[in-house]
Amino acid sequence: MLRRWIGLGLLCAAVWLSPAGAAKSLLGQDDVLWQGDAALTRDADAWSLELQDLIAAGQGDLLPALLDAEPDVARRQLAAASLLRALAAAPSQPSSTDSLLEWAARQPISLWSQHEETSSPWFMPAVDLAGLASGARILWHQQQERDAWRASMDEQSLAALDAIRRADAQGQQRAGEALAALPAETRDRVIALALADASNLRPEWWEEVVQVAPSPASIAQLWQSGASMHRVVAIRAAGALDDWAAAQSLLERFESDAELASAATMALVVRSAREPISDARRDALLMPRLADPKRAFSVASALTRVDPEVRIGTAQRLWSKHRAPESASSVRSALQAALELSGSDQDRDALRSLRHEETTR
Repeated sequence: MLRRWIGLGLLCAAVWLSPAGAAKSLLGQDDVLWQGDAALTRDADAWSLELQDLIAAGQGDLLPALLDAEPDVARRQLAAASLLRALAAAPSQPSSTDSLLEWAARQPISLWSQHEETSSPWFMPAVDLAGLASGARILWHQQQERDAWRASMDEQSLAALDAIRRADAQGQQRAGEALAALPAETRDRVIALALADASNLRPEWWEEVVQVAPSPASIAQLWQSGASMHRVVAIRAAGALDDWAAAQSLLERFESDAELASAATMALVVRSAREPISDARRDALLMPRLADPKRAFSVASALTRVDPEVRIGTAQRLWSKHRAPESASSVRSALQAALELSGSDQDRDALRSLRHEETTR
């Protein structure tokens, strides 16, 4: 369900950025300026629920005439938009909605809004019914693809995997998304077959695999097959592994990527803070990174995200532990940044204490 709402949100954003939904500086004779009437919005939402009841009763073909009969442009457009969003959240197209979708596809944008903060003389679409109808069809089609892949993998895993290898990037993504709906035994079998022979499996597939069943092997495959945008997902998945040794091994490997080294270092530091390792092991992990000017402030940023007790304890131990003049400045600057950016009274008190000790030593 979360994936569907994310998809709907992205599609609605795309509608606003489409040429049909572009901003304009002058409103036409048939355009209406929408100023956010909360009472009218509630009324339109209530009417949308009544229209949904008609669809559920198999009377969806009546909706275009009912909507056209509404003289208030804002009420008509808002109710139709609310209805289309509700329909788009369904796993498939409800029956008796073809006429509604065709009606929506013909509707021009006639409800506009101004930017709330600037009230500049530019108007943005408040509702784009044609875009919402198109978005709903796209979501339903994507779900059909997922259902087809799920059935295929459930029936013949090996043959389905061969078909996935022949699919394009979007097809492999849909197949990966279908994994979540498979029985655990079937899903694990498909993933094991994929790991045994990863040929022609794209990063879009592996990204879905690591989200539904993350493992060191699948994360490594995603890293190996993907560009930076996919490797970021691999870093995040590695940092979420329960197995600390596996997470550390992967993230230290990922630190070798110059473009994503900072992200890998941050994930490693945050993950290590959750692990009940000794202070000596934690310090051995952090010190070389703090002493490296290229990585020190990645460590500092990561330390702001960990438990205050771990952060302050780390700063207190490492502030003067590293005596090499060429790196002491980097270490202290990074630890100072971590305490300052965290911003709590506890952090500020710890920093004052460390500075005082330094001046009196």
